[in-house]
Amino acid sequence: MLTWIDAVLQCIAGVALGVVVLSWFSHRCPKPLAQAPARPNRLREDAMLLPVLAYLGAFLAMAGVFGLLGDPKPTSPLGFLAAMVSQLAGAATCLLLASSRFNGGAAALLWGPEESRRLPLVAGLVVLVTLLAVGLCPLLLEGTVRAFHFFRPDHEFSPHSTIQMLHDESQPGFMIVGLWIGAVVVAPTAEELFFRGILQTVVWNATLRRGAAIAASSVAFALAHTQQPHAMPALIALAALLGFVYERTGALLPCILIHAVFNLKTLIWDALGGE
Repeated sequence: MLTWIDAVLQCIAGVALGVVVLSWFSHRCPKPLAQAPARPNRLREDAMLLPVLAYLGAFLAMAGVFGLLGDPKPTSPLGFLAAMVSQLAGAATCLLLASSRFNGGAAALLWGPEESRRLPLVAGLVVLVTLLAVGLCPLLLEGTVRAFHFFRPDHEFSPHSTIQMLHDESQPGFMIVGLWIGAVVVAPTAEELFFRGILQTVVWNATLRRGAAIAASSVAFALAHTQQPHAMPALIALAALLGFVYERTGALLPCILIHAVFNLKTLIWDALGGE
């Protein structure tokens, strides 16, 4: 059943992508980000360092409290709790930076500039990019795995630590709930705040090139998931889609929503045996 659903999603995503490409070329290849809204802010390179330091500081503090130093055990309940606290610390730092360095504060980062808050455009992009993400990114992942297995057919890829923990039948109920909340709420929010909201904005400020900003944040996002090297091409594609949405709307909330739906679909498919 899930195989058929995936096939339908991939067909819909393929058609959506084809419509986008045809529309693009039928208008003589206009620059898709030519009308992207400005995001007035005072973010500089130090803004990328502060959330990272907050994340690492929180993780080291929690690891010290839980006795995890030297053996972080990412698939243990305490390791998961340390990672959650670290993500929250990093997200809080990003919001503090936005509140002091974005014109309009953190609201401008999340909702975009007031003059560019066009609900039909945002809603259309969310639907389109969500379809592209849930349809094409898993296909790209499968293609990458098959290509790798062509050269090393016996290699086994480790699932994400969240998936590993969800498959552990000894996990208490509150941990299962926490894992779902972490994957669908905390991780998308924290990652979008940093990779799109901060890093992508800083690169745009430094280069004045939106394409370079999207590319830099996408590669950095994939490199942050090196525990799954086979997923990196799909993660770059997902991040590029999210980066485009952020540039086109000037708002981070649509990116968080798309990211959350993508993660939710992954967990539901795993729970139903759709891996």
